[in-house]
Amino acid sequence: MILPYDSIENESWNFRGPKAKVPISKSQTEISHLDARLKEAIQAGEICYYLQPIFDIPRQQLIAAEALIRWQRDGEIHLPSNGYLDRFKLIETRSPFFEIMAEKRKSLRSMISRHCDIDLHFNLNSEFFQYPEKGYGLSQICGENPCLFDLSVIEITEETLSQKKEKELVTFLQGAKEAGCKIALDDFGSEHSNLKRLMDYDIDIIKLDKSLTRQLIEKSKARAVLRNLALMCDDLGVQIYAEGVECQDTSDALLEIGISIHQGFLHGKAIPVADFARKVDEFQKGLWMIH
Repeated sequence: MILPYDSIENESWNFRGPKAKVPISKSQTEISHLDARLKEAIQAGEICYYLQPIFDIPRQQLIAAEALIRWQRDGEIHLPSNGYLDRFKLIETRSPFFEIMAEKRKSLRSMISRHCDIDLHFNLNSEFFQYPEKGYGLSQICGENPCLFDLSVIEITEETLSQKKEKELVTFLQGAKEAGCKIALDDFGSEHSNLKRLMDYDIDIIKLDKSLTRQLIEKSKARAVLRNLALMCDDLGVQIYAEGVECQDTSDALLEIGISIHQGFLHGKAIPVADFARKVDEFQKGLWMIH
């Protein structure tokens, strides 16, 4: 029986059974079992990328897509990503799993570039900069063609910026910028929020955490904070994207305060890469709502 996992915090996992009312701590044995299943799934091709579109709403234009990990079996989502993503990030850095996922990223980048010139967002595992001796490089993230680096966005979280190996991170990000990649600060405004990041690092994009986006239509303070954040980003030359846009009221409120680039279920869910490629023509003709 597969239990749906609710959350992951460090090495303490919680899950709920069909009738459970309280979280149950996940044992080391169960974690080891999940790890073994994940390794098998990676080698079987069940761990794959889905793409979620990112739109410039006033221009009704597809400008980017975020590559998101999904566990797919028999054409269906096998487990929600919050049930395994942290364990996957650890396993992905080991051979041969790293090489398998690197090939998937290269194939993804190549396939999308044949259909349209949009930015692809990839989430950066902290292993990429914490252990430079492993030889992780931009080609493992963006593909082999340097011409596509300027269409690649490396997403890092504020938690990643809190890692101890700051020197390695700065070196990696500088190399990425010199190669033409953009850097996005993901989950901005979440638990590790710090405006100092915008001064210390050469950030191109901040992506508002969905917890902020969802408060916009409920709290006047949230509207004031985000309106002034948008003005500040404009002064800094930093683009601001809103994640978690799930209803028209939220989208309209964001537009009113000057935040026009949206990502979320209202405008498009994450879908398999092949389906996304088939829909590119629809996106570019203005038929850009996916439901």
